[in-house]
Amino acid sequence: MKVNLYSKLPKMDEILENEKIEDLLSSISRELIVETIREELDEIRKKINNEISDEESLKIETEKLIENVVFLVNEKQRNNLRKVINATGVVVHTNLGRSLLSEKSIEHINEVSTNYSNLEFDLETNGRGIRYDHVEEIIKRITGAEAALVVNNNAAAVIITLKAMCEGKEVITSRGELVEIGGSFRIPEVMEQSGVKLVDIGA
Repeated sequence: MKVNLYSKLPKMDEILENEKIEDLLSSISRELIVETIREELDEIRKKINNEISDEESLKIETEKLIENVVFLVNEKQRNNLRKVINATGVVVHTNLGRSLLSEKSIEHINEVSTNYSNLEFDLETNGRGIRYDHVEEIIKRITGAEAALVVNNNAAAVIITLKAMCEGKEVITSRGELVEIGGSFRIPEVMEQSGVKLVDIGA
């Protein structure tokens, strides 16, 4: 009977006393491990309800439980961002992190990010600084612009540019440029938020 099979499921304390689970507890939070064990027990309960009909099958499932818990806990501990191989043929690939950083840049990032920094502190005046100052002069020198501002993505850049220079005016765009930028933003939507009138000139 299914009721008997449910009662034969291992108790949480029994599972936590397993040698492999105890090894996990030495380096990983108990909360995460218990959560994963509960998930696996729920999966077995579903199988009892839909598939398992005898004690032998239940025994096989419970033996696999420890192995599944160890695997899933380790998976949950892995970083979401991981190194991949770019075999697309596109050197600067938007979905694969765009341009690679040089070793010198990584060394500097590591040095600054593992210490306090002058992000918004002016070392010359010993007063509050502006974070944009760190890149503005560099961009002005490269581009010849009078001023510069760094934003998070293309959508933000387009909105700021159009709002500042074209609000209330017509902006000509070809159909081939009506693409998606900066995540899920599409050019027509970005232009609408900027307060400009889109003029579609075809191809």
